[in-house]
Amino acid sequence: MSSQPTTTSSAAPRGRRRIKPPFWLVSILIILVIASWIPLAVIARARVSKSPLPRIQLIQDMDRQPVYKTQQTSPVFSDGRAMRMPIAGTVGRGDLRGSDNYVMGYTLDDKGQPQWAVDFPQEITVDDALLQRGRQRYDIYCLPCHGADGIGDGPVNQRAVELRGSWIPAANLVDAAIRERPAGHLFNTISRGIRSMPPYGEQLPHLRDRWAIVAYVRALQVSHDAPINLLPAKLKQRAQADQARQKTGN
Repeated sequence: MSSQPTTTSSAAPRGRRRIKPPFWLVSILIILVIASWIPLAVIARARVSKSPLPRIQLIQDMDRQPVYKTQQTSPVFSDGRAMRMPIAGTVGRGDLRGSDNYVMGYTLDDKGQPQWAVDFPQEITVDDALLQRGRQRYDIYCLPCHGADGIGDGPVNQRAVELRGSWIPAANLVDAAIRERPAGHLFNTISRGIRSMPPYGEQLPHLRDRWAIVAYVRALQVSHDAPINLLPAKLKQRAQADQARQKTGN
């Protein structure tokens, strides 16, 4: 029995043809990739360089607003003026300050010349509440140098003296020279400083607090040399007993 040979024909698969992008498209892609690096390079350079020009601000927020300039017209208002008059009865911030005595610590004499105010201004009432406030402010800002009793032996002053540097000792607030200074002079010293003492106007923005410290300093000065008749009953008895012991030498 003969068998006929079977023949199979298998054709070799053809390879897929690679599509090559056109040259112009490749060039554009390369240019875009390189261009995307430019902002990063500019930002990196800006972080390490200095320039007198203002910084680039992409998000303006409310920093730059379309506002009217001086003397421009505006159709918003019936009179056509962009500049408006202040509402009647209003006071600009910081303008309602008080008398010269209250603000600056001086008054004007008959010739219009400034002189230190001897007394407290009319806006200030010296009472127990003011003295307590003055003591609280004094303990924060003055005690470190001038001491609790005002004689200039505060902890900062003592430490500076120990270091023996160029420190100028704090003033003795109960000294006769400072006692004779008008109240306005003390107020001005607190506000603007004097010689090596820096100003405390920023630390004490409320004028009443500065006058409260002046009132408390006056109380310290009186307490160092107060007549017995000004003392309370208990302290008066103690002071009289001390004087009796000093006379007898016991």
